[in-house]
Amino acid sequence: MSDPASSPPSLPRVPAARGWHWWLDAFGLLREQPLTLLLFGLVYCLIVLGFNVLPGVGNVLAVLCGPLLTVGFLSMAAKLARGEEPMLSDLFAGFRQGVRSLLGIGLWYLVMLMAVACTVTLLAVLLGIAPGAEALEGDINDAVREQLLMLGLLVLMAALPVAVAYWLAPALVYFQQQTAAEAMRISLLFMWRNLGAFTVYLLVMGVLTVASLLTYGVGCVLLAPLSALSIYSCYRDIAGEGPVQPLAAGWVE
Repeated sequence: MSDPASSPPSLPRVPAARGWHWWLDAFGLLREQPLTLLLFGLVYCLIVLGFNVLPGVGNVLAVLCGPLLTVGFLSMAAKLARGEEPMLSDLFAGFRQGVRSLLGIGLWYLVMLMAVACTVTLLAVLLGIAPGAEALEGDINDAVREQLLMLGLLVLMAALPVAVAYWLAPALVYFQQQTAAEAMRISLLFMWRNLGAFTVYLLVMGVLTVASLLTYGVGCVLLAPLSALSIYSCYRDIAGEGPVQPLAAGWVE
């Protein structure tokens, strides 16, 4: 069951420090049911891994179903914020409500990623920063490293708006019954209005992602639910609900 919400009259502006507090709120919610959420994180990772091992269509299915699985953690976050206990069935809440719009987010995301790939490839060729196959064989010299760096920056610049549009879209579909396209538009606009907070949020995510990779992927079991809980905290700012209140969530100080 989703929180009752209506579309906010205007997107709020929040201080840059909120980007850090979205993660703090996420840690606070995680503290409520750590073992349960880690178990759900493991189930999530196994599902995604199962998609990825499917030949041909596995990666596509993972992208399409990503928003539906994200909604599962958002549903749990809402329960934790109300002081309720999440259940395993909550992980599949996205398969029971707003399925068409959530699949639409995945489809839009897939199409935009393909567009980014085509655009970056074309620009790399036109700008002469695409290293040839011969250059990647053997020792890589400084010129090739510079080309790879420029190519990486180009990919980041092109893919970041797509990732931001995807960022809050599942929450907006689930809690506010927005369409896929409108949810992605609101997500992108909210980031633009709160560039400082988003930058802080992204820096913390980068650090957590690197730490997760250093554990050979085991940290993803923690990062998956934690990221979704941070998205819920951010969504509350859009909805005008403000930060999660410790007393409301039943936190023990």
